[in-house]
Amino acid sequence: MPVDLFHKPTQCEEIYEFIKLRGRVLTHELNHYADIIHINNPGGRARELKAKGKIWRMRKDILEMVYGKDCKEECWSVVLADKNYDDKRELPNLQ
Repeated sequence: MPVDLFHKPTQCEEIYEFIKLRGRVLTHELNHYADIIHINNPGGRARELKAKGKIWRMRKDILEMVYGKDCKEECWSVVLADKNYDDKRELPNLQ
């Protein structure tokens, strides 16, 4: 299949690749990356990816273990162990 060499990724794709590369990203890290590559509203793009089910917010207990109890930021993640399954809308499809 031919690859388009001039294809510019969308802002959501760029943010998703950054989070996938890092695994876990705090909100200020996401904002800093978005400033470097000139993306407006990185939080909104992250929420779009969350709605699609590609990324999610880290569970509070794991957030405290990884970043300490003093961390007040949200953390976006692609690691399955970080996903919160309390919300019935986010249950995995086991069919």
